[in-house]
Amino acid sequence: MGVRHAGIIEQVIRDAPSVAAGAKLLGAIARLDVPPTLPVWKVVDSLRWEQDVAVVRETWVQRIRSSIPTDVSGVYFAINGLNMPDGRGVELSCSTGHLPGWQAIDFIFNCETTCDDIPLPSLSRLYTWLYAEGGYETFGSVENLHLECPICLGVTALVFREALRKLDTFTLAGETVERCYAIGFHDGDVMRLGKGTQEGYVNEPTFDCW
Repeated sequence: MGVRHAGIIEQVIRDAPSVAAGAKLLGAIARLDVPPTLPVWKVVDSLRWEQDVAVVRETWVQRIRSSIPTDVSGVYFAINGLNMPDGRGVELSCSTGHLPGWQAIDFIFNCETTCDDIPLPSLSRLYTWLYAEGGYETFGSVENLHLECPICLGVTALVFREALRKLDTFTLAGETVERCYAIGFHDGDVMRLGKGTQEGYVNEPTFDCW
């Protein structure tokens, strides 16, 4: 497992009472390895992730109505930070390959449907600073993933958790018994976020999903 503090990140995504509270905790985790004197924290501390929940939820409902087949059993939200300074959001791909009860997320390698991305303004702002405004150049010898895993992945997962958990069962699961949601970096670490069932959303964040 390549994610530093993976168990704590999972616990925050699972138990944090709100996006704002979870983002504060995940920021504290990142500060263990990323010095608080680095300018990235001025950007991170200015972000209001909780305001993005409604944007993600409304966009997901639109995608359900327009482009996601009702039999989709696996959904992959992919963070491709290199493209986000161009105004893009989190990438969205879908699969019919997930089986009910299966804990693995291998379906992400065989997604049959790709939809328009899902806007996430706070993450786009952070990656714009990192890639387009010279942010990465200020890190020096500090490993950028010490910031990206708890913040870019962890807080994004919190936003998507909140956006999904209050949806009706059809919007969550369509015509499937179980729809698995995975989230992670386009070419890096990915976690199982949770699942939509006919009883509602089940929050089960874990990196141990291969």
